Amino acid sequence: MKTPVSLYGAMLTVHVPPDKARDVADALESDMTTALASRQDVESLGLLLRHDIELLRADFAALRTEMRACQDSRRVRDEWREHFEAVLAKQTTQFTVGIGGMLAAGLGLLFAALKLTS
Repeated sequence: MKTPVSLYGAMLTVHVPPDKARDVADALESDMTTALASRQDVESLGLLLRHDIELLRADFAALRTEMRACQDSRRVRDEWREHFEAVLAKQTTQFTVGIGGMLAAGLGLLFAALKLTS
């Protein structure tokens, strides 16, 4: 790396003892290689982040699809409920009319039988 060597040379020109200048340059180089991110590190991180964002977008798209399907199933369920209630109401009316007709016919037969026996 150029920076620690340049720093070492600059410190020597201002009369810092060579061993102290070397310690400072070594510490700087150590920090630069372990604690700081390089351009390649940042680019790799950017690629990973883009990949993770694409995965999140795919997850959200799948979730939206599931939510739409859920809404569609609710709509279908509500339509079937309305249809079933309409059929039930129609059947109830037909049943009531049928029972009423049978009751009227039965009473007519009963009165006819009573008239014949009297």
